[in-house]
Order: sequence, then structure tokens, then C-alpha cells
Amino acid sequence: MNMFCFCVVALLPGTVAVAVANKIIEITGSPCGLGNGTEPDATYKATVWYPTDDSKKYPVLSFAHGATVSSPRLGYSGTISGVAEAGYIVVALNGCAIAGAEWKAQVSSLVYMITEEQTLKNIIDYSASTGVFGHSMGGQSTICSASDANSVKIAKIVAGVSMHPGVQLGPNKPLVPMLYFAGQLDFIVPSALVKAKYEHCPHNVDRGYAVFSGFTHFNPMGPGKNKEIEWTVAMMDCYVKKDNTGCTKVFGDGQDSMCNARQTSHCETKRADGFQSSSSTEVVVV
Repeated sequence: MNMFCFCVVALLPGTVAVAVANKIIEITGSPCGLGNGTEPDATYKATVWYPTDDSKKYPVLSFAHGATVSSPRLGYSGTISGVAEAGYIVVALNGCAIAGAEWKAQVSSLVYMITEEQTLKNIIDYSASTGVFGHSMGGQSTICSASDANSVKIAKIVAGVSMHPGVQLGPNKPLVPMLYFAGQLDFIVPSALVKAKYEHCPHNVDRGYAVFSGFTHFNPMGPGKNKEIEWTVAMMDCYVKKDNTGCTKVFGDGQDSMCNARQTSHCETKRADGFQSSSSTEVVVV
């Protein structure tokens, strides 16, 4: 039986949060596993957050959780609901507290949502692209999902946000724009390790790296909101919704841009090689 939870929380300054609910669904697809490619398709559970206004249609995103977490509702309700309140449907894998290939389930969950899910079919925007984001183990899962050519194609992935990325077995050179988030006080995945992953990102994609001031490894977790939500939404708005306002928030050099909002101890963004713009294509703030 599906379980429902309704909530509405203040979103970001200057935006209007939509009411969202969440429920548990069953998905048939590639489960997480050891990453050796031998895991057959299976049925597993996921929690999906979705706007309750059924007069509109919304793009789908897929969230991957960190190690030791088996319930995204308990572990990440603040972050996931915060993103969903910006007008997104977010599916998040249940279970798989430790997995070498969580990214496979992250992708198959997206594919299921845009091809087979029935209970939300009236509000899914099937014409829209999708995005991926995740934390810790799920942060690296997001990098893997965005680096696999077949996954990017079949799931229509156009952007990713990797929060404090940990360890996964899989490809690690994103094919789509990617943000890398770290915490100034994160001693589990130190910012230097995240910076190395950011620098490994191919130069033919837009990318950014932000170290949030005072943040530990656990700030994206729990029921509360956090600063990483705002920039995750802006990134998805930019590429999934094709909203230039989101692009300006992430890559611009105005006072309200990610690198100038005084939320980070270090921040830099770079456009893909060959990007043409009348403004600066690189912002670095330390």
C-alpha cells in the first residue's frame, strides 16, 4: 500500500513554494548492487515527492542517498522536499544502505518514472528533460549516472548536482553540466577531494564547485532546509526547465549568484570550452 505525506514549507527568497506530498511506490528496473554488471532487473521501493497541484505538469529528477541511509524520507526530507517545492517530481531510492552501484537504480528510477509510472502520469511532463542529484555515496552515484552515455540518453539527463561525493563504482567523467558541493567542515569527504573530482570534470561541459561555509558532511541531511537546495534548484531550472534565470544564478557574477551570495568559503564556475557569452564565463571567489 502506498504511504502518503503532505507538506508545504517556505522555499527560497523571492520564489513561491508549491505544496508537495510524498508516497512510496514500487519500481521495476536495475537495482543497486556491487557494480559488477550481473544484477538482474528487480522490483524495489522508492519514495517520490510531487507537487499536489494537478493542474500543471512537472519535470522529474532522481535523488541518490548516502551510505547507511535506507529511507530518504527519514534521511533527506528537507533537501528533497525543498527541491520538489520548486516545481519538480523527485524520485528517491529506498533501501541499499551500502551499494557499489547505486547509480544504476538512480537511472532506472528515472526511466521508470518517465515510461511506466501510472499514479502520477497526469502531472509528469514527458516532454521535459531530467536531472540527477545526490549526497555522499549518492553524490558519486550522481556523477556516475551523468557519465554513462546510455543512461544520459535513455533517461534524458541534462544536469547533475553532486553533494559531498563519496565512493561508487562506475564512470566518472560527466557528459552533462555538473555542480560539485563540499562543506568547509566536512572531514568525511574533505573539500580537497571534492575539488579533485571537479577538476576531473571534462572541460566540454559547464561545471561549478562550491564549499559551503560552516557546513559539515551532514548539512544536506534531515528534515530542515539548507543552503545547497537553492543552487540545486537553480541548476535544474537552468538545464531541465531551460530557465535563464537559473543559469544566471549559478554562472553569473551578480550579487545574487552562487559565488557572490556570501554562502561559501570557496566557489568557482566554468562554462564549457567554446561557450559564447557577453559576460564573463568564469567566476572564482575565495
